[in-house]
Amino acid sequence: MDAETLRLLITGTTGVSGAVFGSLVVGLLNRATARETRKASEDSESLAWTRAQDANRETWLRDERKRTHMAFFEVVADLMVVAASHPGQARASEWPQEYWVQNTEVYSRGSRLLTEMQLLCEPATYNAAGRMFGAKIRLAEMISQNPKSVSPPGTFDPETDMIMLNVELTEAGYLAQIRKELAIPGEVPSVPSPAAP
Repeated sequence: MDAETLRLLITGTTGVSGAVFGSLVVGLLNRATARETRKASEDSESLAWTRAQDANRETWLRDERKRTHMAFFEVVADLMVVAASHPGQARASEWPQEYWVQNTEVYSRGSRLLTEMQLLCEPATYNAAGRMFGAKIRLAEMISQNPKSVSPPGTFDPETDMIMLNVELTEAGYLAQIRKELAIPGEVPSVPSPAAP
């Protein structure tokens, strides 16, 4: 029953007093309806704002993760470049100051990025990055000690090959974790359907 029907029923059965009472009732009903409408509108706006904030946060988090991963790969590449530029002296006291500065700077950048990953990324991604960084550091140390220490194709050196294998495995694990972490609808390549016979 709507407000107007209720007003007519009351005014039709109770006369003038009923008309006054009916107007009061209609006024109360209209106020209640307006309040409910306003509350529904506020709830809808609040929900829309919350969803927008969530979407913005997800976009920001995804972008920050991508930025951190890209910067981390740059650090790993720089680690190899610095190692390859090492003059090859066995004793650390003979290393030139420039090498110490470059090496320390790369290590510091890697450590800062790992700290960021710990805050931004999934624990599995952070752990995978840490394992890969450790393996790359071991490889860099080997190259620094002897730039020609990497086994040529067709040869076998147990220590060198184990280090290289560890690097490959940890890098593959890190890449797999990144793909899993950033698997977002619209960005994951679709698997093509098999051709019809």
